[in-house]
Amino acid sequence: MTKKTQFFIILILFITFFSFVISIIKFLQEKELTFTKKVVDFSYVSQKGIAKLKLKGTIHNDDFEVDGINANQVVDWLKAIKNSKNILGVIIELDSPGGEVGATKKIYNALKDLKQEKPIVIYINDIAASGGYYIASIANKVFAQESAIIGSIGVIMIRPNIEKFLDKIGVSINVIKAGKYKDFSYPFRELTQEEQEMYNEVINTAYKTFISDVAFGRKQSEQVILEQWAEGRIFSGKKAKSLQLIDEIGGEEEAINAIKSILKIEEINIYEPEEEQFFRLFKFLNYFFDKKFQLLENPSQLYYLFLNSYSIYKYFVQVQ
Repeated sequence: MTKKTQFFIILILFITFFSFVISIIKFLQEKELTFTKKVVDFSYVSQKGIAKLKLKGTIHNDDFEVDGINANQVVDWLKAIKNSKNILGVIIELDSPGGEVGATKKIYNALKDLKQEKPIVIYINDIAASGGYYIASIANKVFAQESAIIGSIGVIMIRPNIEKFLDKIGVSINVIKAGKYKDFSYPFRELTQEEQEMYNEVINTAYKTFISDVAFGRKQSEQVILEQWAEGRIFSGKKAKSLQLIDEIGGEEEAINAIKSILKIEEINIYEPEEEQFFRLFKFLNYFFDKKFQLLENPSQLYYLFLNSYSIYKYFVQVQ
């Protein structure tokens, strides 16, 4: 083992131990951080108020990914908010182009469950597209800035085909399989008609679920969603309001006033979740070793995702 490796191991152990001790002290002494209105756990809020969550980036299920929106973390927050006697509702600052189908549906379901007991108000500054709009659609009220990107109701799966490239460089792939269709997700050949139809069936199922859930959340008919909102269309916040994808033009102030109106109160405490010390350490180490989030790490997966040219550029640069 080299001295450099030993140094990194010792550094990691020291930071881990130090963070663990700090976490224990804070847990025992300050479960509620009233001076910052930030809480480690919404269950320990002692005064009535509302929760505020900031959800930004691509939606995913990876607990070890520090960027984007971790669906598991969000669901944990929403469950704690639901179970807290003193949290009366939630406002969400949402900016997301969407992400993984399963992760998006998980957040939507948790919001739907919470909405039965407590109001949800969402405001969008820049973008709520595809899966981002999916989770926004279930809120009691949705605000967005006039220039925000809204919509992109659809499903995408990217399957590269590198067969011609392999032929050009003289590489052949031998696939040994049991099962006629076992290799159809591999990027080494064209899809057959049957295989294309299998993909289409899976994608169309996810698409129908998307439309159905948005129709439920926005109290619209599926026909309206299909004819006016869906097919991957995007709208400005201003246009989205006229089509009723959102309720009002506005941001944080308007969202807070809206939830006050719903709750029929004038003054309210606002509580935000605070990252645990261990997660802060993990983010630091992740940054230190320069691990980058790779968009579409599994291209054969289904996504409720709006991709712009810059996102695609970053993806191909990062996977090189």
